[in-house]
Amino acid sequence: MYKTSLEQLKNIPLFSFVSDEDLELIAEKLELRSFPANTQLIEEGDPGDCLYLIKTGRVKVFAKHEDLKQEIILSYLDAGDHFGEMSLISGEPRSASVVSVTDIEVWELSRSVFDSLIMNNPNITLTLTHLLTQRLKEANIARKESEEYYEKKFMPHGNLS
Repeated sequence: MYKTSLEQLKNIPLFSFVSDEDLELIAEKLELRSFPANTQLIEEGDPGDCLYLIKTGRVKVFAKHEDLKQEIILSYLDAGDHFGEMSLISGEPRSASVVSVTDIEVWELSRSVFDSLIMNNPNITLTLTHLLTQRLKEANIARKESEEYYEKKFMPHGNLS
């Protein structure tokens, strides 16, 4: 991997506490992949076998509302962000879907490399805890806003005489 790519990895919060030596080992195991806009990268409910680090481009993270058959946008992620790690941590199926908004390049990190990384770098666990807490907070806010929207739209208002 080129030095510029290694420098980009250092700027990703997930790897901020990883030593240069360990970053080089990780960089060797990353697979650079390119996708055009509107490509489904992760499908909600699928098993998680890797995480992605966005090198360039933008993705939309969303969940599907079963009753309304609508998607609920959870967030947009850009270069330097990552996604797919929740499933690797929990062992549960993917909790959301991810689609590319623009042409993108991502580094793919396999479960086995991720597990080794966590075991050898305890500081990553702390960083992940902070990042996951922030995502949970954002998801809760999005849910609250969605519920308020539908309550206003469908609940009766006014006085009946």
